[in-house]
Amino acid sequence: MSALGGVGLARQVAGAACVALLVVVVGIVPAGAVSRPAGSVSPAIAVLQISTTPALQPAFDPAVSDYVSLCSEAAPVVVSVAAPTGTTVSVEGQAALSGSFTASVSRAVGQSFSFTTLSAGVPSTFYVRCLPADYPPITTTRTGVSQAEYYMVSPIATTSFGPPPPPLSTQYVSIVDGNGVPVWWYNVAGQVPPNVPATDFDRLPDGNLAFTFGGQGGGPLTNGGSFELSLAGNIVRSMNTVGVSEDGHDIQMLPNGNFLLEAYPIRTNVDLSAIGGSANATIEDAEIQVVTPSGILLWKWDALAHVPVTELEPSLWAEMAAASQADIYHINSVAYDPATGNVVTSLRHESGVYAINPSTGAIVWKVGGTHRPESLTIIGDPVGGPVGQHDARLTSAGVLSLYDNGAERAAIQPHAPRAVRYQLDTTAGTATFIDQVTDPAVPTSVCCGSARRLDGGNWVIGWGFNDRITETTATGTPVMTMSFAGSLFSYRAIPLSPGVLTRAALRDGMNAQHPVGLISVGSVDLTRGNSGGARLVLFPITLSQPSTSPVTVHYEIGPDGTAYSASSPTDFLAVAGTVTFNPTPGGVTPNVQYVATLVNPDAFGGPGKTFSVLLTNPTGGYQIGHGIGVGLILPDLSSSTPRASIGDALIWNGTSGNGRVAIVPVTLSRPAAATLTVTVTVADGTAKSGTDYLAQPTATVTFSPGQTEQFVYIGAIPMATVTPSRTVNLSLSNPHGGLSLFKATGLVLLG
Repeated sequence: MSALGGVGLARQVAGAACVALLVVVVGIVPAGAVSRPAGSVSPAIAVLQISTTPALQPAFDPAVSDYVSLCSEAAPVVVSVAAPTGTTVSVEGQAALSGSFTASVSRAVGQSFSFTTLSAGVPSTFYVRCLPADYPPITTTRTGVSQAEYYMVSPIATTSFGPPPPPLSTQYVSIVDGNGVPVWWYNVAGQVPPNVPATDFDRLPDGNLAFTFGGQGGGPLTNGGSFELSLAGNIVRSMNTVGVSEDGHDIQMLPNGNFLLEAYPIRTNVDLSAIGGSANATIEDAEIQVVTPSGILLWKWDALAHVPVTELEPSLWAEMAAASQADIYHINSVAYDPATGNVVTSLRHESGVYAINPSTGAIVWKVGGTHRPESLTIIGDPVGGPVGQHDARLTSAGVLSLYDNGAERAAIQPHAPRAVRYQLDTTAGTATFIDQVTDPAVPTSVCCGSARRLDGGNWVIGWGFNDRITETTATGTPVMTMSFAGSLFSYRAIPLSPGVLTRAALRDGMNAQHPVGLISVGSVDLTRGNSGGARLVLFPITLSQPSTSPVTVHYEIGPDGTAYSASSPTDFLAVAGTVTFNPTPGGVTPNVQYVATLVNPDAFGGPGKTFSVLLTNPTGGYQIGHGIGVGLILPDLSSSTPRASIGDALIWNGTSGNGRVAIVPVTLSRPAAATLTVTVTVADGTAKSGTDYLAQPTATVTFSPGQTEQFVYIGAIPMATVTPSRTVNLSLSNPHGGLSLFKATGLVLLG
């Protein structure tokens, strides 16, 4: 039994990492059920085939590493394998097999499992994550070589601007790979109002992600806001414009860490008579703010003070003149010009892109729309200039790119939607057309959209108001086409080049958002004594973190099959059953339950003996962490008078939730006719009181006549990260009433 590193040997491993303590036995704990089909031998298998129920998305391909499935706690995954001779497959640590077999794995939504193939000595690992039932399915077609590794998307509505068809949701922001697999996602429902989608979703220069919502112009304003979050799904900060609710079209981090934000403040008594409206109209203005990460307003600029209402796109004059709240400007992007420090913004309803000097607020240049003194002359554009554009971006080399919707309203489409670039020469006062990409499948685009050109020349285009995202070559040939079920469309599609984010980082982020809970069993040793009643042994079964739904695990307390194995029922009582962790009225499960057996006294002596507790068949999306607990029975036969002993215990303290309690037995070798007492002292070993554990420093244990067992309680405080195992020292002293000491020191190991 020494190979198991049991509690009786805890003093020898006190400094070891908790993972190392039971490393020998972890590999033999089954993670699920594996079975082979009954009947005759199957015909030779030529090619490795792997499928799952619920189905893998996409279908298995050895060249594809990441998959999703509509699996859940209610629908465990059944993995079906047909592996040719010389190839083995191991599903989530289960036995590596060849031929035809099935294996089952239980996971909650958002959690993942893996399977590993071994062929010609080369291992390959594949990952499957359980997709929420309301996540919009993605269809992807690859017809060429992509230059983007991932695409950041945020479906906001259907192409009719209606709600998504049940049960689909528009409250996910996602990072999707070129196979259409959402490798990372985040449900914004906890941060935004019900049924309100995120709008912009982008990666910030500091490596975190950001999303915005609300405040879109052209209608009643809603409270807006922005959130910066880590890949682990932790909100780093929430932001808003100052004095007015933020608009959700864009957020940009400046090189100094401050943020460019947008807003649609309401202005009254605005003279719109020049476009046929009232002299005291109400409008939605366009405001840009620079706000610090702590929310301090440093600078703001508003369009009304710098852009005359007559620069409104002429086709919109009548509509805005008649509106009760006219959306005169409709700001929809904001950017920073690294070469000049200017702020660049797109005012859609002016069909113009403006550069603003942040020191003076003056407009430096304008591209498109009605001419003004600062306008750059557009040269060589086959359609003359943009109409109703989105996503204006400027490189340090003075190249302006944008998604040109080619329309302001559905009934008016002057030209086809396109991605377009201009080379700006502010000295010469020109914006020279460079190139454009159109798509025959997209004749109209009256809303939204994005166009980003990659360093390699490809374009990634979100064809706004169309359920279509493409990556194309520089000349417009699609190499990847993506669409969402239910005619949903993404406000923007932001490409991430290879190496910007690793798959490991994305998987780790998802694992942090949806950790796979671990169920572990602890270990106990005690002195059995030579007479009196049976002693009770309590083994803690712990969850690494609490759950909001029931979790179960099967346990078996029985002989361990070693040369030192105790026998049942002579030495102990073999028992089996199921432990259930049900949510309490507070909504989460307890972190620890206990299973028990009885150890019988032995009047005839003999060596120490061992038995085990084995955990199998976890449910609720949990898996076995440390699945074998050790029971060590120590003899005490040398005295006819009572002697006191204190046991040892191992408990896994978990990573969240409330503390777990280790129950350590204090036993007598035989019962007494009088009351006996002994002092228990608890002291730091490598564990620190108040940080790692909670317990009274000293306590008096009293044995009434006939009693042979009492207990000491040590509370294990959860640790946020995996740490080396820590020890708590226990000792007995001051025996009274004719009591003497046998095993006077004990140890609690916090794993």
